[in-house]
Amino acid sequence: MHTNQSMKEKTFRIIAFLFGLTTLAAQFVIMMKGAEGTEIITRVVRFFSFMTILTNILVALAYILPLSSPSSKTGKFFAKPDTQSAILVYISIVSLGYHFLLAKIWNPQGLQYWVDKSLHYAVPAIYLLFYLLFVKKGTLAYNNIYKWLLYPFMYLVYAITRGLITNDYPYPFLDFSKHDASRVFTIITVLFIGYIAVSLLIVLYDRVYRKKI
Repeated sequence: MHTNQSMKEKTFRIIAFLFGLTTLAAQFVIMMKGAEGTEIITRVVRFFSFMTILTNILVALAYILPLSSPSSKTGKFFAKPDTQSAILVYISIVSLGYHFLLAKIWNPQGLQYWVDKSLHYAVPAIYLLFYLLFVKKGTLAYNNIYKWLLYPFMYLVYAITRGLITNDYPYPFLDFSKHDASRVFTIITVLFIGYIAVSLLIVLYDRVYRKKI
């Protein structure tokens, strides 16, 4: 039975990784279309400046590294329930943040429509299923939440700093040139409340699961 479960997990990881990688590659191709000269560098930097892209990359790494390099430091890191739970928090907020803050303000067409839905809805849903089925439960503590906030905090510092320097913000709700600082910081506060709330739910689920064992 253990062997069958292991094979199911490996198969799930590979299929989910390939789906995520294909989606990321498609988004990269769309963003790079028509770029020439120094514009290529600018667009590559912009591509990797989206929380959506960075978090989808984390999800892909969480699938493949424990499978391809289980003995490496990175493989072991991404295999930890703590790490996998943190990534669930991040990809959940990517999905929720997009749905409530961004989905209504633009209308992607064609391939971009499908890529957009995959990055923000399909990948999070698949990762949630992976988490429920295969990630070891009963190991988390509430103090995990503090370090989980480091990733969004570091991203926020980067995104705002880059935006202030280049006037190119990855997300419109962070744009200080278009919104009052109070509005920007209000949205940031709501997002961090979201991070904490989702984190609490995941840790609570983990602790309840542990009591049932």
